Amino acid sequence: MRMFKASGLKMALLFGSALILGCESGGSSNGDDGATGADATDGTDGTTNTDGTDGTTNTDGTDGTTNTDGTDGTPGTSDGTDATDGVCEPFCAAGWECGSNGCGGECGTCTGGDICDQVKRTCEAPPAPLKQFGEACGDTATCTPETAGYPSCLHAQCDNGFCFSSVCTRNCEVKKDTVDWNGTANPDGIEDPDAVASDCADPVEGNPYGATWYCIQNSDPAQGNMRTCQAGTTFKPCENDSECPSGEGCQLLLVNGQYQKRCAAAIAGSVNAGEYCNDDPEFGDLIGCKSGLCLTSGSCSGFCVDNADCGDVFMTCEKEVPLGDTITGDICLGKICDSNQDCPGDSACNLGGNGEDGAAFQFENSCAATPAGAVGLGEACDGDPSDDVPGKACKGLCLGNDTCSTLCTDDKQCVGGTLPMFCNVSEATYDFDEDGTDEEIDAYGLCISVEGSKSECFKNADCSNGEACEFYQIWTGDGAYDGVGYCTKPEAEGANEGELCGGDTGIFCKSGFCLPTFDSGAGICTSLCGSTDDCAQGITPPGTEVKLNQLCQSLLYSLGGTYDEAKDNIYVPLCVASSDADSLDDCSGDYVCDAAEEACIAFPHVFGASGPSGIDYRCVDATDADGNPYLKSLGESCDIESDSPTAANSCEDLYCNPDAKDGEGYCSKPCNVDADCADGTPDMVCDTRTLRERASGENVTAKFCIKAKPCIPCASDDECTDGYACANIGGTGLTADLRCMPTCTTDGDCSGAGAGPTCVAAENEAGEATGSNACVAAKCE
Repeated sequence: MRMFKASGLKMALLFGSALILGCESGGSSNGDDGATGADATDGTDGTTNTDGTDGTTNTDGTDGTTNTDGTDGTPGTSDGTDATDGVCEPFCAAGWECGSNGCGGECGTCTGGDICDQVKRTCEAPPAPLKQFGEACGDTATCTPETAGYPSCLHAQCDNGFCFSSVCTRNCEVKKDTVDWNGTANPDGIEDPDAVASDCADPVEGNPYGATWYCIQNSDPAQGNMRTCQAGTTFKPCENDSECPSGEGCQLLLVNGQYQKRCAAAIAGSVNAGEYCNDDPEFGDLIGCKSGLCLTSGSCSGFCVDNADCGDVFMTCEKEVPLGDTITGDICLGKICDSNQDCPGDSACNLGGNGEDGAAFQFENSCAATPAGAVGLGEACDGDPSDDVPGKACKGLCLGNDTCSTLCTDDKQCVGGTLPMFCNVSEATYDFDEDGTDEEIDAYGLCISVEGSKSECFKNADCSNGEACEFYQIWTGDGAYDGVGYCTKPEAEGANEGELCGGDTGIFCKSGFCLPTFDSGAGICTSLCGSTDDCAQGITPPGTEVKLNQLCQSLLYSLGGTYDEAKDNIYVPLCVASSDADSLDDCSGDYVCDAAEEACIAFPHVFGASGPSGIDYRCVDATDADGNPYLKSLGESCDIESDSPTAANSCEDLYCNPDAKDGEGYCSKPCNVDADCADGTPDMVCDTRTLRERASGENVTAKFCIKAKPCIPCASDDECTDGYACANIGGTGLTADLRCMPTCTTDGDCSGAGAGPTCVAAENEAGEATGSNACVAAKCE
C-alpha cells in the first residue's frame, strides 16, 4: 500500500558518508557555508535618550542650549547645536540610510516603495497588509511547519486571525439547512443557497476562490459547533474533478464530523491531476491543485475511479491510499520507477517511500511532474532554492553541487546527459518513533559526475597524472552495495591534504575527506591509504602551531543496509591525525616497540565491505597527560568501565580485556604464540580475536593474550578460547548473560572450578541452541 504525501521526501541530497564528514570532489559535500544565520547587529541606532527629531538631549531643539539663552557657549549643554550661536548642526551616523538629521532634514531617502524605520534608520519594505476574508493564506518563506509556533504564523496572515484549508475564512452560523445539494429535503450540514443574511456572503471582492461562499458544519453537531465559511456552489458528492462545475474540484471536506468528497471551489490558477504543483514557497511560486492534493513530489493528485481520471500517462489510480490516520481514498499517484528512463514525457523519477514504518519501510520511487523549463541530466540546476540565487529546476533531483541528477540502480541509467556520470549509492536511516534510535535503513542511487580517468584505486599512489583516489559506493547486485575507489581530478579550489578545513573555516578539500580534528570543529584534509606508510608525518596545518602525525585507520562509512549485521559494514581507510608523540613505527614483527614508553597496537585495515584488508601494527605513546608511563603489566587488573579516554589507560600495553567478574578487566597485549603470554596469569594463552567481520568469511583477526577460564564475557564462540563455548547463563533478550563455559561431551567433563555440574546444550541470548555443549554454571561471581 502506498501512502499519500510519501512520494517525495524533501531531504538534502548528498552522496557520501552519513557517518563521517566527507568533502569529496564528486559533490559529497553540500556546499553549505557554515553560517549560523545570526544577525551581526543588535538592531539599535547607537544613541542614548536621543529624541531623533531635534538632535539634542532633553532639549526642545529650538535654542541650542540647556537652561541658557544659547549665547554663552557653555560646554555640554546640548548635543545638536552650536552653543556659541544656536545654529543646529545636522548629524547622520555612518550606515544610516534615512531618518531625521536632527535639524529638520533627512539622512537619506527610501526608494522603490520602501519606508524608513525611524529606530534603525534603515529602508525597509512596508509590512504586508493582513489578508481579508476569502483571500488565500498558507506557507511562506518565513512560515513553514518547521517555523517555531507554527501554525500561529498562518493565522497571523488573516485580519480575523483564522487560516483554515489555505484560505482566510471565518467562523459562522448555518442560517438554514433543510435540503441537500440537489434540493432533496435532507439536511446535510451545508448551508442552503437561499439562506438569508449568511455570515459568508461578503468575501473580499476579487478573491481567488470566487464570490459564492456558504457556512459548513465541520464538527459533529453532537460534539461541538465548529463551523467555517467555504467557497463553492453545489457541494455535490463526487468521485473525480470532472464531475464538478467549472472552477471547482473534487475535494476532501470535513462535514458533520466526517471527511467527505465534495465539489468545492479551487483557487484561481489551479491545475489538473498529473500537472506540476507547488505548495512550498521555498521551491518557487505556489501552484495549487483543483483537488487540493499536491503531492510532495510536485504532482497534482486527485480522486479517481480509474486511470483515465489521472490526466497524465505517468500517473495511475491507486486504491485505498491512506490520506490520514482514519481515512483512505482512491487517488492518482505516480508510477513506480527506478530512474528517469522509466518515466514518460517530461516526468521524472522522484525519491519516495512505501508509506510503511519500521522494518516494513523501503524506498518506493515514483514518476512526478516537473516544472516548465526544468533541465535534464548533467545540466546546471538550482541545488538550494532557498538561497535566493536564481537557478533552473531539474528533471529529477538537483545535487548539492548544482548538477541535475536522477535516481538509479545501474550505471546505464546515467547515460545520455551532458556529463559522463555513474550511479553512486547513498545510505539513509530513519527514526520513525522519534526516540533517538534509528529503526530502519535503506539506500538509493544517484547519478553523479567526476572528472578524470575513473580507474579503480585504493590509495593516491595507485593514480597517475595528478589524479587522486576518491571513495564512492556502487551497487553490486540484488540491492547490495560496496565501496570503491576511483582516480579523479582534484577540484581546482580548496585546501590540500594536511591543511585546515570544515568548522568555522568554511573551507572544503580539493580531494579526499575533511576529518574533524580540533575542539573548534575544524579538521584537516586527508586521503585514502593502504597503511600508515601512505600518510604524511610531522605536519603542521597552516594557521596552527600544532604538530601532528597521521595514522591509517579504517573508519565506518556506512552500514551496508543492515543494523544488526556487521559483516556488510563498509569502511573507508583514511589518514587520521595522531599526536606527534606517537612514533607510529612498524611493530608487526614481535609486537615490541623500541621506545620503552610506547605500546604496539593492532589497527585493522579494511577497504569497503569486501576490498583489501589486514592489520597495521604501530607504536603509539603509552603515557598519561603528564608524561608518566602506564605501569600495569600483562595479567594485572584494570578498570574495564573507566571513564578515561581508553579503559586500558592503566595498562602499559594499552589493552584491557573484560574479566570474569563484572566491571573488572585484565591487561593484555598482542602475541604470536603462548610463550609471549608467559608473563601473565597461568591461565593465559595466545588466542585469535576478530577485529572486523566480513561477509566473505575472511575476517580481519589478530592474536592477543587471553585468559582461558570460565565466566569470561562473550558475544559468540569466537570470543572464547579453545575448549570453551559462549553460553547464556541469564534470561533472554535484555536479561541475557553470555559467558565462556567449558565445552563437554558428558557430565564427567564438568568437574572444573567455575563450571556447571552438568553438560547441557549452550543457548544464545534468544534461548536458542548454539550447537555447542557446555558445563553451564548457574551464575558467575
